[in-house]
Amino acid sequence: MGVPARRDDGEDARKLRLAPDDDGPRYLQHADGTWSMVGPDGWPVSLDEYAELHADAMSAIAAVAVEVIDVEPISVRDSEIR
Repeated sequence: MGVPARRDDGEDARKLRLAPDDDGPRYLQHADGTWSMVGPDGWPVSLDEYAELHADAMSAIAAVAVEVIDVEPISVRDSEIR
């Protein structure tokens, strides 16, 4: 009895495919529920290291950021508390 030929439809390639390298942020969730940033090599990096890796993007975001104007309110009234 012959063994049927295995159908190669690329399913294994889809299962083993890595995340796309689109230079977007990547995160790793730890067992305690915390998250950390992941560098291009797949290892966790600190926020300072991540900012250094993406300094060009951070400077572009800072260039178009709108300045926040913080003012003190004249009066605040809570209508739910009587």
